[in-house]
Amino acid sequence: MKKLFLTLLAFIVYASSYSQVMDRVYIKGGSYALDEFKKVIYLYPNFVDGMVELKNGQKVLRPMNYNRIEATIEFINDGKDTLAIADESAVSQVTVGEDLFLFTPACLRAISKGKVKMYIHEKMKVGDVQNIGAFGIPNSGSGITKNQQVNMNNQNFDFEVGETIIISKATYYLIETDKHEFIPANKKNILKVYADKKDAINDYLKSKNVNFNKQEHLQELANFISGL
Repeated sequence: MKKLFLTLLAFIVYASSYSQVMDRVYIKGGSYALDEFKKVIYLYPNFVDGMVELKNGQKVLRPMNYNRIEATIEFINDGKDTLAIADESAVSQVTVGEDLFLFTPACLRAISKGKVKMYIHEKMKVGDVQNIGAFGIPNSGSGITKNQQVNMNNQNFDFEVGETIIISKATYYLIETDKHEFIPANKKNILKVYADKKDAINDYLKSKNVNFNKQEHLQELANFISGL
């Protein structure tokens, strides 16, 4: 487990541009800001029936969702509270709808179902609240203030009209090796993991012009390699 943690930590810190996608999301303030905020940070529009499979064989059924801010699975308990899994190290895997999640210890979602195992890790961070000035143009410099008010459990969450919340989103793609290590899903690593299929993979990459920042391209590549 320690080795997996160090592998993933090194990846997140030193990931190069072809294995990491950075985006920004802007949410306008107002009475519906909380609803829009939840739409952005949750993977599914609503909580979906899911199952946690523990390493001791126990299975737990609950409505679940993936929270990109917390970068983990959340569930609704019998008391209608939204909670995170207390001990992720005790979890073997989580199934939400048709999606499979693993804790490595970071929460990864499988994006391929064949012999080639690829995963995605999504992480969001609330940044600034930006004031909108005259003519709808965002103010810069002193017009940007740090946001300290976001609270997922606070139903009074709101932003003033004329303000915009800025959320940064990082997306990482990983491939699982035969030693169950998780490394960046880039060309170099894929060719290394499947060295015995190197020629066929290179031909595929040349003919398809694969973009390693696009999930659908990686899924198609995983399906191709699985069929070799």
